[in-house]
Amino acid sequence: MSIVSSSQTVSSETLTIRPSSISTWLNCPWKWYKHHIEGVPSIPNVKMTAGTATHKGAEVGYTEKIKTGELPPVSVMQDAAVEEFQKKLKEEDVIVEADEDPGKYEKIVVENISLYQPVMEETRPKAVEKKYRIEFSGYEFVGALEGTADIIEDGGIVDIKTTLRKAVPSRYIPQLSAYAMLAEEAGEGKMDRATIHNIVNGKAVYSLPAELAKAQTRYLLDILARSVDDVLSGRSLPEIVFRGTPSSNLCDRRYCKLYDTCPFVKGVGP
Repeated sequence: MSIVSSSQTVSSETLTIRPSSISTWLNCPWKWYKHHIEGVPSIPNVKMTAGTATHKGAEVGYTEKIKTGELPPVSVMQDAAVEEFQKKLKEEDVIVEADEDPGKYEKIVVENISLYQPVMEETRPKAVEKKYRIEFSGYEFVGALEGTADIIEDGGIVDIKTTLRKAVPSRYIPQLSAYAMLAEEAGEGKMDRATIHNIVNGKAVYSLPAELAKAQTRYLLDILARSVDDVLSGRSLPEIVFRGTPSSNLCDRRYCKLYDTCPFVKGVGP
């Protein structure tokens, strides 16, 4: 993998890889292929919408802190989060399961901001929700790595995760490393550390240190980009290069909308 200079151009038809998608590829290559190559949409559910809304409330708070040095009142962040939650429910094709109450998750969003506020007080953001892009050369169909970092601090990446139970930081090493690579290439300085602000919905908040593995992540990105090239050029079949992983604990109808049509479920596949 090589990074091209700003004077070079990459075809607008090439694929852009996002840091958040690397973990999906590692967990289930077939799911990654169906979504990112074939364009099968990922249907949001009410839990995901609650996470998006919590991020919005945090963004409003950190944006004010960067401008003034102080967080706004917690009610301001909660109002922004609730407004985002309600907007997303109306605008997106959100799946609401029979046993899910949107009102319950709206209350969770409010509680998430309340729980997160003390951690926000201790955080020193340089930038929030900042988009970065690295363009690649050497691939036929993959043009860039692009992502929006939740928080940039001096020398570090901070990522907000809303989960149902306490997060395992090692699962996010490739994603965080990719964000660190992006920030460094954009001139943010050397990124030596990563932290996950883990909001366990409505229950607790943890500040979890995470490792960075930038060299290994470059290697993974190279494998992924070459796999895309092999399939889209016709040199290999997607069922071979992007095989599903039915042994994964995420291979479940509750977590994957492709489950009922997946050829790899229960170990059956081409």
